[in-house]
Amino acid sequence: MPTSLVLAAVGIAFAFFLILPIIFIYFLGYSQPVAEIAFSLSDTFDLILLMLGLFAVIFQIPLFMMLAIMMGVTSRRWLEGRRLLFWAAFAGIAFIFSPDPTGMAPFIVATTMILLFESTLLLLRWTGR
Repeated sequence: MPTSLVLAAVGIAFAFFLILPIIFIYFLGYSQPVAEIAFSLSDTFDLILLMLGLFAVIFQIPLFMMLAIMMGVTSRRWLEGRRLLFWAAFAGIAFIFSPDPTGMAPFIVATTMILLFESTLLLLRWTGR
């Protein structure tokens, strides 16, 4: 439980301090030459809350992988063998749950999920599990 809370807090901080500024800077650069920018307050808050919640859940991936391996449900080799299927699933989840009219957020979310997956596999290989 404490590990899950710490990972969720790290995911929220990651989204708030790194991802959301990147998305809003991209929104401004994408929209500014074409139209006057006026963010809707409710849409902006919805986007912020959704991204914070999404990253809190995304950062649970290493914990779920470690628990599945420790419980004997799967192995590191099995996960490595199906790496591309996981990448495709991550991309699908990112494009379903990231409401971004420019398409920038789903790429960031999918990349973050893939990097967490791969770094967990590297950590598992390093620890010998």
